[in-house]
Amino acid sequence: AGNLDYSRNNRNKEPELIYNTISIPHGGEYSLVLSDGTQVFLNSMSEFRYPVQFVGHVREVELTGEAYFIVSKDTQNPFKVKTKNMNIEVLGTSFNVNAYETTGKVVTTLVEGKVKIQSEKASGDQILVPDEQAVFSVETGAISVNKVDVSMFTEWRNGQLTFYNERLEDLMTTLTRWYSATVFYMNPSVKDLRFSGNLDRYGDIRQILDIIQSTNKLNIEIQNNTILFSEKE
Repeated sequence: AGNLDYSRNNRNKEPELIYNTISIPHGGEYSLVLSDGTQVFLNSMSEFRYPVQFVGHVREVELTGEAYFIVSKDTQNPFKVKTKNMNIEVLGTSFNVNAYETTGKVVTTLVEGKVKIQSEKASGDQILVPDEQAVFSVETGAISVNKVDVSMFTEWRNGQLTFYNERLEDLMTTLTRWYSATVFYMNPSVKDLRFSGNLDRYGDIRQILDIIQSTNKLNIEIQNNTILFSEKE
């Protein structure tokens, strides 16, 4: 049913540290329950490495891409999410991590509980409280923290694409992780056009493009598997 469950492995009193890796393709999504009961929801084009059963006092996993975590509370054994450029440590919480390597940033959005953001490039650790989001710049090592509407960054796991005042280029980067398509911008200026909306990502991409075109800000043409954007004449 689109879900892996490792929680029964916790019965083993002397576990061996064995790792599994799951890779999610274009347009895919998957969920799993780790051996400690932590729930993980993986977005398209993500890769997740995790132990079949946690061993020792630190529960550590690795992520490239995007995932939503509901971490089982265990004050004695902290839970850590490692990305290429930063680490996130929690004791028990719900949060979203967007760490696609092509974006140049790692975005952590906290729904419930408390997390600590750590990076060798940053000058110090950052503690997040609910409804806060930390954006880590891979280039500069800077971390900015702001209050946000967390639903904007977590509704993907409920099949919704939610965006507010988002650049067209960034929006299409998100869409093409779900829909297998190539994007070409006839005029570079259209990349910076901004859009807001809430869409059903299980729908046909043509329906989404029709909504974007209905704003009358640009022209859209589809040629086979390529989407062409150009300035409005």
